[in-house]
Amino acid sequence: MTRSFGLPYFSVIYSHGVDRHRQDELTSSIRLLNTLAQKLKAGRMAAGALNLASPEVKIHLESAESSDPIDVEQKEMRETNSLVEEFMLLANISVAQKIQEAFPQTAVLRRHMPPPKTNFEKLEDILRKRRGIKLDVSSSGALAASLDKCIVCPARLTCIDEL
Repeated sequence: MTRSFGLPYFSVIYSHGVDRHRQDELTSSIRLLNTLAQKLKAGRMAAGALNLASPEVKIHLESAESSDPIDVEQKEMRETNSLVEEFMLLANISVAQKIQEAFPQTAVLRRHMPPPKTNFEKLEDILRKRRGIKLDVSSSGALAASLDKCIVCPARLTCIDEL
């Protein structure tokens, strides 16, 4: 991991971003980048991006030699994680566009094809029968909105656990 002043970048960004009293140039720049990252994410989501990221977990083992887990800890997701993620995605998209422009006949770029609608039949059936939720798989945006409905109400959260 790249470091700044002996600290990981995430720590530097986080410490500057959360201290609302700081008004120095670095902190102002980080806040501006965060605002841009939020707009980038909103644009991606409006265009139908799926947000399927699960929280990262850390499993604590009894010892280095043992594989016996003694504790599981959920990693805290901070705004800085999203800031870095959005700019990494922007960089990947920008590079892919440049490659496509420079080498239109030979560029090999990864593109996710939409999954066959048959992949969702069991989930659609379970959600409809058990929770009265209609899963719309007509587009990635429609699918994302349908999945969001599953977790909006805590009572409906169990629908995923029942699969």
